[in-house]
Amino acid sequence: MVTFCQRWSDQLETKEYKLIEDMDGTISSNIYDFYWNPFLYYVIWQTIYLVKTEIISKRKLEYNTDIMTSLRWMTRKKTSSSYKLLSVFGEHNQLPTFVLIQAAYTIATFIICPLLWHSIVLHSLYLALIFIIALSNGATNSLPRSVKLNYKPKGMQRMPKSWRPSKRNRQLSRND
Repeated sequence: MVTFCQRWSDQLETKEYKLIEDMDGTISSNIYDFYWNPFLYYVIWQTIYLVKTEIISKRKLEYNTDIMTSLRWMTRKKTSSSYKLLSVFGEHNQLPTFVLIQAAYTIATFIICPLLWHSIVLHSLYLALIFIIALSNGATNSLPRSVKLNYKPKGMQRMPKSWRPSKRNRQLSRND
């Protein structure tokens, strides 16, 4: 939302909404700005994460299996589809497979960025889609499944005596 407001503030003030704006710069500069730079930041983040989980905290993570990493979470059930996907090249190659799949997913998400940057209409539709998905997820997952609602449609439960108003308070409320 912040990116939207910063990017489109001029168009919002002038109320000029082109479907697609002209691209500034060359194809190589756009590739550099929209793909290479963000992917470089991703590689730096992924490297730091792997150093932390596979070198610095390796003993702690091996000792305490209750601490969840992304890979542990996805491979905790051997019958899950994520486990099967990450074990395609063998269980011993789950980590490199996970890193490569995550990198491919990250690159795939970058594809839409230039379209959003150069079109206020597409950017607005994208934000509306995200809002609808979040609203839908929030509506379906608002309560944990373990929560049981004590709803009895046939009649209301009696209030405990300690919650009931005293006789004097009931008489006062009738006189009002």
